[in-house]
Amino acid sequence: MSTHQSFNRHRRLTRHGVLAALVAGSVAALAACGQDAEGGEVTLRIGHTQGDAHPYQACGIEHLQSELEASGTGVSVQAFPNAQLGSNEDNLTAIQGGELDGAIPGVGSLSIFDQRVGVLELAFAYDSLNDVQQVMDSELGQEIFEPLRESANVRVLGPLWPLGTRHVTANVPVTSPQDLQGLKLRSQDTPSSRATVEALGASANPINFTELYLALSQGVVDGQENPLNQIDFGKFQEVQEHLSLTGHVQNASTLVVSESSYSSLTAEQQDALDSAANGAQEAVAACIADIDDELLEEWRVTDVIEIVDAEQIDRAAFREQARQVYSDPQYADIGGDLYDDVASD
Repeated sequence: MSTHQSFNRHRRLTRHGVLAALVAGSVAALAACGQDAEGGEVTLRIGHTQGDAHPYQACGIEHLQSELEASGTGVSVQAFPNAQLGSNEDNLTAIQGGELDGAIPGVGSLSIFDQRVGVLELAFAYDSLNDVQQVMDSELGQEIFEPLRESANVRVLGPLWPLGTRHVTANVPVTSPQDLQGLKLRSQDTPSSRATVEALGASANPINFTELYLALSQGVVDGQENPLNQIDFGKFQEVQEHLSLTGHVQNASTLVVSESSYSSLTAEQQDALDSAANGAQEAVAACIADIDDELLEEWRVTDVIEIVDAEQIDRAAFREQARQVYSDPQYADIGGDLYDDVASD
């Protein structure tokens, strides 16, 4: 079964209320990472916060497992989805302490080690994930991420995994920053998330994701911004009237592994893991693109939410708004002072 077929099967089951079985294992088993002597059988334990039906599991982890098995190098993967091991930050801390082999945190979570990671999530700075990847691969990106191997025991493996482009939902159509003036948009309780909402022209109101549906339905906040698959997961289309395809942030995650676990592998095993990581990213990207297309088509047909297309968005006005927000010295630590250096032409 292809990764696309597997993903679609998982998604259909979830959407009809059938829960996929959790990956076998327990948190207690993570007291030590699963490796034998160098060159022997190796089981890499990887935690992440997405569900069983999400492309990170159904496409990315599945591809990683399949390609590693085919490599014949003795490397395998045991995944712990659904935040079984805690938040992204919890997983990163476990990797840092040598208690976990890998994770798939959102890029922003790596800011616990270096706040400059925020430069990859500047609103309206990038037109595609490829633009973000170029910055990550640049001298600036290497300056941020390479030291983590020694300082935090964290190695970034392969290219960025897309989570989807972030868009705005609200009870008014949004085509420019002026449409959001005076409105309250949900943010996470981080400097980079607050800056993103301000870059849109709205007022930032920190609310937990799990509480957001109720907050939207009761008018505690006027809107929110997320990738399409996260909007669907939260069912925000049920309590919002308009989806504006602002595409303001290229949301991405990173496959990271413990540097000590990676270093204990043979050269052949490292090559197999590197190759599998590249293939897994491609599988995730294809699945995310598929689900975005499916959701937009479904919402257009059902008219559950009115869609404001990208062609109607005044991107130049939004970029100028973002440039002014990020010029504030309070956002220098998250890379705001580098806005003009990294922004796509």
